[in-house]
Amino acid sequence: MEKVLEQLLEQYREEMIEDLCAVLKFETLTEEGTQGAPFGRTMNDCLNFVLKRAEEMGFACENLDGYVGIIDSGEGEESVGVLTHIDVVPAGEGWILPPYGGQISEDGVIFGRGTVDDKGPMIAALYACRAIKESGLPTKRSFRQIVGTDEETAFRCMKYYLKHYPQPTMGFSPDAQFPLIYIEKGIGHWEALGCFDAAKEGDIVLTALDGGSVRNMVPDGAKATFLVTETGCDVIYEKLEKFTSKDKLIIEKCEDGQLILAAKGEAAHASTPEKGDNAVATLLRFLQTLTYAPLDACTTLNKLAELVAYDFLGQGMGVAHKEQESGELTLVGSVIKFDGENFSLGVDTRYPIDIPTEQLKADLAAKMESIGLTFSPFDFKDSLYVPRDSYLVQTLLETYQDFTGDMKSQPLAIGGGTYARAMKNFVAFGPGMPDEEELIHKPNEQISCDALMRLAKICCEALFRLAR
Repeated sequence: MEKVLEQLLEQYREEMIEDLCAVLKFETLTEEGTQGAPFGRTMNDCLNFVLKRAEEMGFACENLDGYVGIIDSGEGEESVGVLTHIDVVPAGEGWILPPYGGQISEDGVIFGRGTVDDKGPMIAALYACRAIKESGLPTKRSFRQIVGTDEETAFRCMKYYLKHYPQPTMGFSPDAQFPLIYIEKGIGHWEALGCFDAAKEGDIVLTALDGGSVRNMVPDGAKATFLVTETGCDVIYEKLEKFTSKDKLIIEKCEDGQLILAAKGEAAHASTPEKGDNAVATLLRFLQTLTYAPLDACTTLNKLAELVAYDFLGQGMGVAHKEQESGELTLVGSVIKFDGENFSLGVDTRYPIDIPTEQLKADLAAKMESIGLTFSPFDFKDSLYVPRDSYLVQTLLETYQDFTGDMKSQPLAIGGGTYARAMKNFVAFGPGMPDEEELIHKPNEQISCDALMRLAKICCEALFRLAR
């Protein structure tokens, strides 16, 4: 690292820590907004605070209608971007220090929601750009830091930015982990929808299904509610006793002609379904052992179970595929709803980089149509792929290796999604280290003052190398 850059960052240390603590005090949860503050007044106040500090450091800044903050420096036809955000997820319970207090523990650790995701990296990147600007070292490319406000929900900030400005030539987002993430699978969220005849009579009448809460999680619970006769109740108990996964099912209620059956599983992120146990899938498999009203629902859900309830690799759906670098397609039925007539199954699909999004959607739609359900796409995001031998990936990897001495950790391919996906020729780069406990979205999110300084130095060196 150029000595002048390191010296400048050391000089900024206390100021950088103070700015992070100040930013952490803004409870930047996404709220209903107004013109000029689309995600709430607190979010806009925080954004204006960051831009004011950047202006005081000599940067050219713009608040783009409350959606994005833009911080520019340097000159050049090409630009290097660093993509950060200030919005956070709710704090939850169990904190040692207040989540919005911006406090430092006695051993030099900064606590607060956003210390790692992503206010800490945002401040580190700002001071990294400041060091390059004030060093006077020559660069061929300019710098643009983009400060988003809607990463945790829908990327509306970046969609707005791209309507008004071209994206930087290349860059990174310090919003995940080191050494870097160069592949992110495509992500497709969709629903299978159906409408069935309401049933009023029968020994077993299915009146409700309810399981899962969000599409991107393997559900750990699901329930089926039935109206039953005494005969119907006996049948369910008999089928349950013979069911191969009976230890995952429990009858919560059986009285006054109503029976509630609950399936228990284990939650996991939908990008890693092998780490969980899908309660919705278990429930669908058990329903196959019964004959119940509505009969059209019984027939259709039996067929659906064959497609989605026996594997999470898309084999039943006929879309299973594995690509050498990005791995296998995954498909998780995550949210199930039924009110006696209207049915929906929310599905999370993660697909390798060589599957075209529109082709996958067509294949899924055809399969749903074949069993009498409607395919309803909710949100599909194309995959991210920057080749391992590219200038961007190799420069960032070498920077990480030079700072840490870690030659074993290699660029990552993941099923999840990072903020880098919003831009072409961007990758996720830090801040999490391979050997550190991940506290993103958890209680007691924290970053030590030393780790903040280390992150600023790594970001500074990466930006400088990319811009030379």
